[in-house]
Amino acid sequence: PIYVRHPKFNWTNATDPDNDPLTYILNITCFNTTPIAGSCSDDNRIISGIADSNYTLQGKLKYFQRDNYYYNWSVKANDGELNSSSSEVWNITLFSVVMLSLNQEELDFGSMNQGDADDTTDDDPTPFILQNDGNCMNDVNMSASMLWTLIQYPSDYYMFKADNETGSPNYLNVNWTNSTYDWAQVPENGTKFLDYFNWSNATDSVEVDISVEVPAGEPSGERSSTITMTGWYVKEV
Repeated sequence: PIYVRHPKFNWTNATDPDNDPLTYILNITCFNTTPIAGSCSDDNRIISGIADSNYTLQGKLKYFQRDNYYYNWSVKANDGELNSSSSEVWNITLFSVVMLSLNQEELDFGSMNQGDADDTTDDDPTPFILQNDGNCMNDVNMSASMLWTLIQYPSDYYMFKADNETGSPNYLNVNWTNSTYDWAQVPENGTKFLDYFNWSNATDSVEVDISVEVPAGEPSGERSSTITMTGWYVKEV
């Protein structure tokens, strides 16, 4: 199994009886393990003119083992006129990796009084930055434990939203149409808030803003809530 979507292929150099310089032709073919999975021939590759005995794939592999796909690959040598016979056929199977990380373990709003409100949209405190460190698209759920003692949960006194990370050049990091980009009550149970969260390095992070307001009559003392964000694999389309 492999986990890298731009794998490096290696093979042994061939020799030519006339000592002609050789280049190589890499053949990558996708197969399904069940007809239900559908064809994956759009990801077949024939790459010619390779001067070395290795090649790092430029366009990403598209199809994962969990969707019932695998790849075979082989190489041929070319002396400028003729191709050699094909090498042994090797198999590669791409496994999906779901891995999320946060820029920080906690948010601290400091001391607040009844009726005070604060949020992370001004970067004080710094919002969560959620990053997709895996190799596949994710949907992401959020849930959290109760924050206030007097207010029924969930409530407008504890809110969240996803946002494009400050300085990010585009909005390709998630499917915003089906994501929570307006303020919403922090859910007690797992609720999807990010749809089709991108894994590509340039677009693999989002801000998660938090808003709190101290309810009238809330007793004094420290308050805390544990926020859980859980991702799972979704098939690329």
